[in-house]
Amino acid sequence: MATDAYRGGALTVDSVLSDLEGVLTHYRQLESHAPTDSTQVSVVELASRIYDARRARDTCFSGHSDLFGEPGWDILLDLFIAGERGRKVSVSSCCIAAAVPPTTALRWIGTLSERGLIEQTPDVKDSRRRFVALTPAAKASLLKWLHILRGRIAPT
Repeated sequence: MATDAYRGGALTVDSVLSDLEGVLTHYRQLESHAPTDSTQVSVVELASRIYDARRARDTCFSGHSDLFGEPGWDILLDLFIAGERGRKVSVSSCCIAAAVPPTTALRWIGTLSERGLIEQTPDVKDSRRRFVALTPAAKASLLKWLHILRGRIAPT
């Protein structure tokens, strides 16, 4: 990454331009997810509210939360929210977000990986840890769904 070059003193016009292009691209992505009017929430906030509502439902139906299990969906929502907020998600954190036993969550991580919805990358600082993120295709599908949902629940 170019920021490493800054610290090492190898600052070049190309590295600065590359970083600026990355920042601009990220800003445009955030801008495209913003609400279209003041009465709407952003798609990131919508995803966060959906995830939180699912956890509240589990609490309200304690002892029966297994009836509502969709660990794959919880993982996708959590990865979307984290990714949009610039946070990396470890496999262990992903297991917690799935709200199921770790072995079940790991099976779902495997299934989502096999289906091309998430990707795993090693942590360069700790070889025992892996990070999980949405693939671009999964992110696009989730964004499409969130925009459709937001349009259907928006005040008229």
